[in-house]
Amino acid sequence: MSRLSIRWRLTVWNTLAVAVLLIAVESLVYALLRHAMYEQLDRVLLAQYGELEQDARLTADPETRLRHWIDEFREHVGVYSVVYDADGRVYARTEQLAQQSVPARPNGAANMPQFGSCELPLIGWQRTMTRTLDAGGQRFVVMLMLPLGDTNRELRQVAAVLSVVFPFALLLAAVVGYTLARKALAPVDELRQATDEITAERLSRRLDVPNPNDELGRLGQTI
Repeated sequence: MSRLSIRWRLTVWNTLAVAVLLIAVESLVYALLRHAMYEQLDRVLLAQYGELEQDARLTADPETRLRHWIDEFREHVGVYSVVYDADGRVYARTEQLAQQSVPARPNGAANMPQFGSCELPLIGWQRTMTRTLDAGGQRFVVMLMLPLGDTNRELRQVAAVLSVVFPFALLLAAVVGYTLARKALAPVDELRQATDEITAERLSRRLDVPNPNDELGRLGQTI
């Protein structure tokens, strides 16, 4: 890079700085959008669990009520449900959920909701919420799942748009950087041309110094 002119060096450094800034901004935009979309799914899962937990008849007949809510979740919201008993066996699940798509009971289930994502056979990526549930003197682990297919597809589209925008923005930054560098260094060319006019026959020639307080002005005074 040392062989490049100052103008081109300024352009390169400006372009590199803009590239780093673009990567940071695009990464932040993608991360915030992903967080917002996942958080929206989490709120849906949490709301469904809240309806289940508030069922007053759950204590008297947990099996029937769990089956009722599992069917409700699937029919109205598209949520898959799996309920595990204290021994880790599947106590109840969504009928449309194939056996090979049922995940193993998660470790570390707690009273607070735990969110995550996992890829399952046949149904693909799912956003999951796991929480314990006490009903009828028994402790269950409830896992609710929402498909992530549409969400991940939208995120891939956003990533594709950002990847297309990046080179065009970088090209624009290079053009603008070169233009600004050329404009900033134009007085240097003028100073060089004026200096070339000072010869042995024209020693009285003086350089015009519009602004003696900046770097080029001090250089002109020195010359």
